Amino acid sequence: MFRPGHFGMIPDNLDSAFFEYNTKVIYFFKGSMVYKYDYKLSGSHSCCIEKPRQITSVFPPMNGRNDLHAPSGETYADGVDSVYLSWSAPYQLHLIKGEEAWRVDGYSIFGQYNEANLRVRYVGKWNTIWHYLCEADCPT
Repeated sequence: MFRPGHFGMIPDNLDSAFFEYNTKVIYFFKGSMVYKYDYKLSGSHSCCIEKPRQITSVFPPMNGRNDLHAPSGETYADGVDSVYLSWSAPYQLHLIKGEEAWRVDGYSIFGQYNEANLRVRYVGKWNTIWHYLCEADCPT
């Protein structure tokens, strides 16, 4: 039995996660699901603060299928390989799957956003966005 407002354990073998500094909430990604966890509210350090949701309900595509699927056919809807939160300007949140990247518009690391206004936009291959990464295996 779960406490009111808490929805179970964070799963094992996560795909990715990011920490939202202002709200102290950790977003965990596993398959097509997102789990939000607030360690301030849980003495047991094991409970979600809301029911796990589909990635596309937390981070819906900006323009339907056009932003849900990359030209390669890859989609973030069935899971992500990585989530990248930039702590330098322009302070953006990205979802990465394979070689493809999507930007979460409406997100702010300063905590001044409404989750209902978040929209995901396909932005291209991650290695064309972050071409300056030293260890990136980028095609020439």
